[in-house]
Amino acid sequence: GTTWSAPVETDFTNGISKFHCGRLPDGRFYIVSNPDPEPWWSRNPLVISLSRDGVRFGRHYILADEHYERKREGMHKGGDYGYPHTIVHDGHLCVIVSRQKEAVEVLRTPLDALAD
Repeated sequence: GTTWSAPVETDFTNGISKFHCGRLPDGRFYIVSNPDPEPWWSRNPLVISLSRDGVRFGRHYILADEHYERKREGMHKGGDYGYPHTIVHDGHLCVIVSRQKEAVEVLRTPLDALAD
């Protein structure tokens, strides 16, 4: 972590939303994000991408893809799965997300469901 390479463009997409990264207990790296850039405001689906080396993320799983129906109008409210944050707890990956800035939801996925 004392030196960094020059940044380069990649084919790894993210639909202009926040993402969260970490490492699983087995050492794999992960990114939870909304990789589909179109339409930019949907933030759907929510995907976990996995990598053994932290460089090549070749395994992807859809964690959730259900549309959230907005209940109240408001400014800048969009995105079915926004602002993901993750923790690994008790054999599960827990993902906390905002649902169109109206609700908070926790998604729980068993780690053994994330095959390599």
